[in-house]
Amino acid sequence: KGAGKWRTLVCMGRSSGGTACFAGSTEGATATEAPPQREAPTPFPKDKLFKPEMERLLRMLPNEGEQVAEEDVEELAEAMEDLQYLHETDQQWVRFPMRIADARKNAYNFGLYKFTRGLLRVMAQSEEPDLREVAVDLFHSLLHDGVTQTRLEIGFVCECNAIPVLAKIARETMSQSAIESLDRIISNGPPQVVPSVVKAGVIDIGIDVIQSQGRSLPMAHLAALDMLVKLAQRTPSLCVQAGLYEAVKIVANPAMAPRRHRIMNLLRPLVDHEGDEAPTTNIRIHGIKW
Repeated sequence: KGAGKWRTLVCMGRSSGGTACFAGSTEGATATEAPPQREAPTPFPKDKLFKPEMERLLRMLPNEGEQVAEEDVEELAEAMEDLQYLHETDQQWVRFPMRIADARKNAYNFGLYKFTRGLLRVMAQSEEPDLREVAVDLFHSLLHDGVTQTRLEIGFVCECNAIPVLAKIARETMSQSAIESLDRIISNGPPQVVPSVVKAGVIDIGIDVIQSQGRSLPMAHLAALDMLVKLAQRTPSLCVQAGLYEAVKIVANPAMAPRRHRIMNLLRPLVDHEGDEAPTTNIRIHGIKW
């Protein structure tokens, strides 16, 4: 640089491998302008967490301590029917969390927890029996129908306090859907579910259903016997204490006789025993003695 001028060396390669450099002046040269920055692409809209049917139902389900307004009953029933149809036809519409602790991980799981609790509140109310029946049918469908990936998780619904709600419905209405939902929980739930079921009085509810003459449908009788078979397998001593062995003797329907025989065979070792002390298990130990 000299006298305000820049001196530039231009080097050119030669065929012999040498290099020749020339000096040149860049007086008056202007700096190259940077190319204009590209405009950022328009971001895609975020995907919605839930299907429109679920979003609609989430807005309508009651929160803790709220009641369903009378003018919203018909619309809420229609929204639950739409969601049931979605569950039975779409194989990827939802993925329920396994435990309540998972509901704290993200907004998606929390929305499903809020939905389950709201549905149970509608099932627990008795002011609108038709609305409750629709809610019970939806709950039954979420437990039984559709593909496995979209069904309600047994552990999750138990932690949401579903067992007392279902027991209350089965006691008041002898609903087949409620009884089958309890049967599903007993069959596929963890071992710690059984004490909660017994505490809710499910054994007595099943006995009341099979002893009801004309007050419940035959399919409800069949569902109650299926549920009592599971209870006789998992807690036979409590079933004997509740009087199940004598109660099933009145079952005379030939279609239900196999289930009656199954229950009596499971409980007979605890009822017909030798000695004054009643056994605490129905496992026969005669083979071990021999």
